[in-house]
Amino acid sequence: MLSFLTSTPTASRSYLARMKRMRSAGYERGEAEAKLFKQAVGIDFDRWQAISWINDAIEDGLGDWRAQRALDREIDAWDMACRTMFLIIIAR
Repeated sequence: MLSFLTSTPTASRSYLARMKRMRSAGYERGEAEAKLFKQAVGIDFDRWQAISWINDAIEDGLGDWRAQRALDREIDAWDMACRTMFLIIIAR
C-alpha cells in the first residue's frame, strides 16, 4: 500500500537497485581481471591479448548471471562496466 502512495513504485526502485549492483559487480570483476591480466602478461601485451582475455572472463561470468535469471539489460550493464574497468586498469 505504501508504494501506491509514493510517486515511485517499489518495482522500479528495486530495478534501479539491481542495475546499480550489476554495475558495481561489473566494475569489481573488470578490476580483478585486469590485475590478473597484468600479472600474467606483464606490461608488454598485444591489444588482441587483452580483448581475448576480457571476452573469456565475460563469457565465464555470463553463465552465472543467466543462471540467476538476470535481465538482458542487467547483463548488458554488468558487461559494459566490466569492460570499462578492465580497460581503465590496463591502460594505467
